[in-house]
Amino acid sequence: MNMAGDEIRLAGLQDLDGIMALEKAGFSRGWSAKSWAEEISDHYVVVAGDGLGVIAMSAVAGTVELLRVIVAPQAQGRGLGRALVSHGLEWAEHFGATDVFLEVSASNQAAIQLYESCGFTPLDRRTDYYGPGDDALVYRRVIQPPAGVGQTPIDVVQAPVDVVLPPDVILTQSGSPSHSHGTDSSTTPEETSCPNR
Repeated sequence: MNMAGDEIRLAGLQDLDGIMALEKAGFSRGWSAKSWAEEISDHYVVVAGDGLGVIAMSAVAGTVELLRVIVAPQAQGRGLGRALVSHGLEWAEHFGATDVFLEVSASNQAAIQLYESCGFTPLDRRTDYYGPGDDALVYRRVIQPPAGVGQTPIDVVQAPVDVVLPPDVILTQSGSPSHSHGTDSSTTPEETSCPNR
């Protein structure tokens, strides 16, 4: 796992095989390749390194939904999930979102701990959402937009849905399997924190 191979970048259809390997390792009821291809084409999907992680998000009129975060088993526990969520929150802020929502299995304590540490708060519980006895917890994160962004409803309505971060906001890592966020590529995973906390 070298530095160049661990950067977070916009996904393309060429990443589909790696994303599907992550999907199969991360979920028993996974998304299909067709679903992921649609996500890549229609929403904001970024990958970390060569098959280490992926995050998918969608945005509509000032609201963002975090659809999926998957980290390869060999890269778990090293800050990569936090780096992906942080990256997603920065994108949501850049988009002008006021809220980010997600659903997570009530039994997925590692994900719940990550989301709560990134400022998400529980909003609702959906009984048996993932199947009998597997409830979904709905979480929300309020985004404080930068000055002048998303200040009026017109700003949000006029914001394009397919906004991506500028090319200078490439996320690279500084020597461990986890990576940093922001424009400082020397940040270590221990320094990585969720924006606007």
